[in-house]
Amino acid sequence: MSQQRIGIDRQGATCYTVRVDDDSGRSMVRSIDCLSSLDTIETDSASCIRSIPDREVVVKSMHVPADQPLPSEERARFELAASLLDSEDFYTFDLIPTSRPNRILGLAYRRQSPTGNTGRMRAAALGMGYLTFARTEPGDLVCLADIGAEAVSVCFVYQKKIISLTSLAFDRSTPVDEQACKKIAVELRTITNFKLAELADLGITVPLAKLVVSGECEESWLPVFTRLFPTGVTRPRLNEAYFAESARGGEVPLERFMVALGLTVK
Repeated sequence: MSQQRIGIDRQGATCYTVRVDDDSGRSMVRSIDCLSSLDTIETDSASCIRSIPDREVVVKSMHVPADQPLPSEERARFELAASLLDSEDFYTFDLIPTSRPNRILGLAYRRQSPTGNTGRMRAAALGMGYLTFARTEPGDLVCLADIGAEAVSVCFVYQKKIISLTSLAFDRSTPVDEQACKKIAVELRTITNFKLAELADLGITVPLAKLVVSGECEESWLPVFTRLFPTGVTRPRLNEAYFAESARGGEVPLERFMVALGLTVK
């Protein structure tokens, strides 16, 4: 019997929650909900994983040569711990293999409890949700951008694996509207140009194939992004084969649950 997993992505006053199990041998989304309070959520024996704001996570891209005496993951964990200002005892770590040989993304989370964290960086969860539950876009390099309550989580996917993580903070004193999206699009284009140069240093010189936008963005605003990303802008195409009937047809578009979905990925 598999244990259910609940992904919880709190965005302002709204908690986007997803309940997933793998009784059938594959991940199946049993329910999705938008809650104003987590007091109403029934956890039972389910494992709850929460989103962690990108700004609270230390991210380090590390090259780990294959000829090192330690296995690559142990070496990466050692290098990540050594780069922190505080003792590693204050952190928990996560390692994400990439499509580049010996290149690993290291994530360091400050411990929230003696037993560690039960959370995941939003940008990392965004990438995992896309790669697990969506139909991937054609092309080697795709940029994912999820507009949240206080920031845009950004994940670059290269050859169907996460290659880079970042975020863009913005002022949410006013609601997101078309004018705000214009500013977000300009800053996202700047970040993308910087990341393309960074990836070129790793030998990745392919152009960006697509920008995939999720989160709090109206369909009518997508042309704002298209003007700055002429190679194409789209919504994530979620694969409904992963969704039980009880998790379909809600009032809130499924793509707003991209991060919550990624939190449930083992």
